[in-house]
Amino acid sequence: MVRLLVHFAIVRQPDGSLDFNESRQLLIYGLGMAAVLVLGGLLLLRKLTRREIFISASLVVGYCVLLNVAQLVTGITTGPGVLVFIRLSAPLEWTHFPDMLLRMVLPEPDVVSTAYIYLTSLPSLFVPYLFALFGRKRTSSPPPSGEDPAICA
Repeated sequence: MVRLLVHFAIVRQPDGSLDFNESRQLLIYGLGMAAVLVLGGLLLLRKLTRREIFISASLVVGYCVLLNVAQLVTGITTGPGVLVFIRLSAPLEWTHFPDMLLRMVLPEPDVVSTAYIYLTSLPSLFVPYLFALFGRKRTSSPPPSGEDPAICA
C-alpha cells in the first residue's frame, strides 16, 4: 500500500513542492480493501461456513485489539519503538478505509487526542467480519440414517 500511496497520492505542485492528496489516499485504501475482500472471499474462503469465517475473523480482530492495547499501555506512539507496532500491524493495513473515511467526514477537533484517533479507528476492527458474507450458510448434513439420498419419492 505504501508504494501505491507514494506513486499516486503524492503530487508535485507547480512550484515544485510535494503535496499529499488525501482523496487519492482514500481511493487507494478503498480499492485495496474491496480487492482483498472480493479476492479473499471468492478465492480462499468460499468453501468455509460463515461460522468458521467468523471465528477466524475474531482471531484477526483479537490480534488487532491486542496490538492497540499494547501500544496504549506502553505509551509508544513516536520514536524508534513505534516501528515495532508499524511492522506488526502491516498485514492489517488494508482494513483502514472505514476510519479514514470517518476522519474525512467528521470535523476534526481543535486538539487531536489519542482518544479521538482510537475512537475513529474502531470501525476498522469490524472489517474482517465482512468476509463472512462470502461463506456458506451451513454445512451440508448427511441424510438421516436408513434413507438413500439417490431415491426420490
